[in-house]
Order: sequence, then C-alpha cells, then structure tokens
Amino acid sequence: MTTSHTLATLAAVSQRFFGLAVLSGAVLCAAPAFAADMHVIVDNESPTAIVEIHASPTYDDDPGVDVLGDEIIYSGDDLDVNFNSRSARGECILDVLAIGADGREWQRRMNVCRQVEWTLGY
Repeated sequence: MTTSHTLATLAAVSQRFFGLAVLSGAVLCAAPAFAADMHVIVDNESPTAIVEIHASPTYDDDPGVDVLGDEIIYSGDDLDVNFNSRSARGECILDVLAIGADGREWQRRMNVCRQVEWTLGY
C-alpha cells in the first residue's frame, strides 16, 4: 500500500466520521427545539380563575402534574403554558384538564405540539 493510498483512505474515513458526528449533533440539538414547541396560549374567557392545568398522555389514567405551578390565569387573561412536563413524557397528544377556582372543569384532548391557543369559556 502506498503512502498516498493510505492518506486517501484515512481522509475518507475521517470525512465519514465527521459527517456522522455532525449528523448526531444535529439530532441531539433537534430534541430540545421540539420540546420547546409544546406551548399553548390558554385564554381564560370564563368568569372564574384557572388555578390548575393537568396534562398526561392519552394512555395514562393519572391526570399528571399541574403545569401551571404557582401561576393563576385570571378571568379575561391568557398565559403561555408549557406542556413539556415530566408527566407529558414528550408526547404531543395529551389529555388536558383545567380546573377553575370555583371547581369547574374543562377537559380536552389536544396536540400541544400543533395547537396554538385554547380558549376556556362559560
């Protein structure tokens, strides 16, 4: 094997390795960007404050964690809600339960990766 042939082989292997490294990095970087898209504007048009919003995958009977945390959505207000929680497990289709201060409940199955807004009314 000649030196030039060895160098050419080494260069080809290096290019393949570099290409795989770049592709792997792109895939790893894409996951957080996708997760960041799990936001929905919740518009409260009801007469009561929304004090809890729970979300879980459709196959889970547990309502999931309260994604509002300490936030409250008062009547007439809206809030950008992040549905990327432990209980969502990275799923886009979720069963969502909103609970008002007066005990009223709103339930909806939604694609939180595509849905932009959810209006809660009377």
